[in-house]
Amino acid sequence: MIAPERRRLAVKLPSYGEVMEEVKIEVLRLVGEKVVEFQEEQFAQWFGKPWQRERDAKGIILCPQCAESLGFERRGERQRGFYTQYGKVESALLQVTCKGCGCTFSPFVGFFSEKGKRYSRDLVQSQVLSALTVSYHETSRRTEREAGIKAAAITVWRELREAYRKYERRQKKTSSSRGGVLVADSTGVKTGKTKRGSPLNLAIKVTGRKTNGKRAKLDKELVTLSVGKWREDELKDTRADLVVTDGDPELKGVIARTQPHLPSQRCLFHAPRDLYWALYQDGSQGEWPYWEQRLWRELRKPSAEGIAGMDRLVAELDLSGLHSTATYLRNAGHDLFTVTRLKEQGISPALVMVATGAVEREFREINRRTEVGARWSDEGVERVVRLLEEVRLNGTKLEF
Repeated sequence: MIAPERRRLAVKLPSYGEVMEEVKIEVLRLVGEKVVEFQEEQFAQWFGKPWQRERDAKGIILCPQCAESLGFERRGERQRGFYTQYGKVESALLQVTCKGCGCTFSPFVGFFSEKGKRYSRDLVQSQVLSALTVSYHETSRRTEREAGIKAAAITVWRELREAYRKYERRQKKTSSSRGGVLVADSTGVKTGKTKRGSPLNLAIKVTGRKTNGKRAKLDKELVTLSVGKWREDELKDTRADLVVTDGDPELKGVIARTQPHLPSQRCLFHAPRDLYWALYQDGSQGEWPYWEQRLWRELRKPSAEGIAGMDRLVAELDLSGLHSTATYLRNAGHDLFTVTRLKEQGISPALVMVATGAVEREFREINRRTEVGARWSDEGVERVVRLLEEVRLNGTKLEF
C-alpha cells in the first residue's frame, strides 16, 4: 500500500514588530475614544442630558475671557490630536460658550498636555530624561524612531529648559542625613570661546557603603553643582564628618569659609599625579618614578613618622633644586595624613575615605553627556548636568 503524499502548506505569519504596531494603533484609537468619553461624563455632571439643558455649569467653569462664571451652553466639539510617548492620539475637545461674553472655548485645554502644546506630559518627560544622557538631536531621532513623532532638537531644548525652571522654583531640600563624607572636586567643560572652557564644580556627600558580592556601592547625595564659581550657600547647609578634596587652592578657601571645623583629607590618588606636574615645572619629570616611590613610602607610615619623613623629603628636594616640587609637598603636608591621624586618636568617623573617586565616577557620567563635539554656554551645561545629577543621586522627580 502506497502511503499518501504529505503536502506542507506555507503559512505566512506576521512578524512580532507588525503585530505590536497593530496593537499600538488600536491602543491609541481606544485612548482617543476614552478621552471623549471622559469629557462626556464631566459634561453630564455639569449640564445634565444634552437635549434637556437641565443645568448651565454656573459657578463650576471659569471663562478665560471675562473671568466670570455666569453660565454656559454646550457648543459641539473641536477635533484635536495630541502626541504621546507611544504615538499620536486622534481625539476631540468638547466646547462650551459663555453666556456672559459669548466666548467659545474648551474647559479641558491643558488637562492632557500643557496649555497651548500638543505634547502629552509623558512624552515631555520621556524626551527630557533622554536629553539628560544623550544630545538633543539624538533625543529627537529617538522620538521619531520609537513614537513616529517629529520633535525638533530645539523643541527638546525648550522642554528641558522649562523643566529646569520648575525645578529652580521649588524649595531646595537640605541633606536628609547627618554625618558622612563630603567629597568635592572640579573638572573642565567646553564652554564659551576659550580653549580651556570653564570649571565645573561638584560636591557630593557619601552617606554609606553597601557590599554586593565583591563590589561596593556608595550611597551618594548631591550637595552642590555649578559652573564657574562654587555655590558656597549650598555647602554651608551640609553636615558631614570629613571632607576629601584634591587640594585645589580655591576649593580649600571655599571649604575653610563654609566648613571651618571639618577635618580635611587630601586625595591620596591625586598626590602622585600632582607630584608629576610639580616635577614637570622643575624640568625633572623623568625623575618622577623615584620621587613617587619615596612619597608612597612615607604615606604608608603612621602620621607622626610620615609627616617627619615628608619634611625630610622636602628638604632633599630643596637641596636638589626642585623648588616647585618641594613647595607642593610642603603645602600638601599634614592633609595627606588626616584620616590616619583620626584613626590613631580613636575619633575617626564610621565612614572614612582617602580619595575623590566618588566624584570622579560622576565626572565620567557628566563627560559622557557634555562631550558632544560642540561648545556649551555656562547656563546650558549647568542646566543639563544639574538635572542629571539630581535625578541620578537624589532621585528628584521633575515636574512636567
